[in-house]
Amino acid sequence: AVVSTQSTGNQQEACAILLGDRQELSVSAEMYTPLPRDHGLYKLVMERSEIQKALLTPKFLDAMRDLEDKISSVSDFGDDPDIGPILFQISKAIQKYSSTRAAMNSEGSA
Repeated sequence: AVVSTQSTGNQQEACAILLGDRQELSVSAEMYTPLPRDHGLYKLVMERSEIQKALLTPKFLDAMRDLEDKISSVSDFGDDPDIGPILFQISKAIQKYSSTRAAMNSEGSA
């Protein structure tokens, strides 16, 4: 979404790209894979309006840039009432997805 915002200059468009509703023209298809609609993170974003709203705020996007650039960690935003709860929800969904995916991979290789 950070790259999307930088290249499009439009936060709503960046959100649509993040959710897989649109593709950036400058990104190759192999680098860009939208989340499937049954993906837990996609469902979380679509079900929670507070996450959708946060994705459109400059403050949240700045925090995401800092995380992507490894300038900050998730714990740096824990006390921020606008960012902390949203990052916690997203982190929890990513951890759940990662552990589910790891379990599926280990079953497949057994």
